Amino acid sequence: MTVQGLLPVSCLRTTICTSGWKTFRNGFTSCVTAGCKLKAFPVRDPVYVSKYRKIIPERRMPIMKLLVVDDEYLAREDLQAVLRECLPLAAVLTAGSGQEALELCRSSQFDIAFLDIEMPDMSGLKLARKLMELKQNLNIVFVTAYNEYALSAFKLYASAFLTKPVRKDEILDALQHLRFPLTSKENGLYIRCFGKFEVFSKGQPVFFKRSKAKELLAYLINLQGVSANVNELCSVLWEDNGTPENQKNYFRHIVGDLRRTLASCGAEDILIHNRNSYAIDTEKTNCDLFRYQRQEPDAVASYRGEYMNQYSWAEFYKVE
Repeated sequence: MTVQGLLPVSCLRTTICTSGWKTFRNGFTSCVTAGCKLKAFPVRDPVYVSKYRKIIPERRMPIMKLLVVDDEYLAREDLQAVLRECLPLAAVLTAGSGQEALELCRSSQFDIAFLDIEMPDMSGLKLARKLMELKQNLNIVFVTAYNEYALSAFKLYASAFLTKPVRKDEILDALQHLRFPLTSKENGLYIRCFGKFEVFSKGQPVFFKRSKAKELLAYLINLQGVSANVNELCSVLWEDNGTPENQKNYFRHIVGDLRRTLASCGAEDILIHNRNSYAIDTEKTNCDLFRYQRQEPDAVASYRGEYMNQYSWAEFYKVE
């Protein structure tokens, strides 16, 4: 058995106690704080890691998938940026050639394909025909600098024909007039860990009354279903600021805020409370981190080395 996912750089949970850790010859690591029973184990040891990391079963999340095909790198990046601005929850993959696009479509189902027309190895018109053979209800949007292809594009029953550079309002208009209308895939809660940590509900950013409530959710997501007690959570949220008693009193308000925020999104059941510990129900949580662990292509493509950028404790973790 191998364990993939988010693990501390050196060992499990080494950021819980800042007083110091002691490493023994057998590879075990233990906190040296008097009375502390916390232990951590080497990342690469699957026997011990499996005790503390819940192995998430395979499942698929309903999320809109978009494909951008253009032989010019900057053109792909520009269109990808506009699409992410219009649809922050969508998975946007890119391909630099028709052949690469076909390979992606054979391994993953896309809702919309944005195709450049003039490409060296295979024209966008020819590629569109091949893509529609793979998926008949695929929406095709042509993006090109040449207006003379418009008639040929619409003969293929394209959903839209856009000229470069593409504006946000043009994308939004095209989405309203797709040949194959999309069922809503952005209802419910979606949590993004890659880059800056953000939470969305029905495609819109979720407002948190207290920033610490959002950070609490981030840390619990970071633990991937592993429970954390109140002492650990207070240590992460406030470090050495304030007395333990004040931290715990304020923590109760933070938890209350988080519960109310999740309830307003219809997702209150993702937070698990057991005695003095809290955890996230990974089975009920739509999150790019969890999808990355299952090696879903769109989630893998969305990770660019950045993880929960706004939180200092996240620097001690890495995505594997």
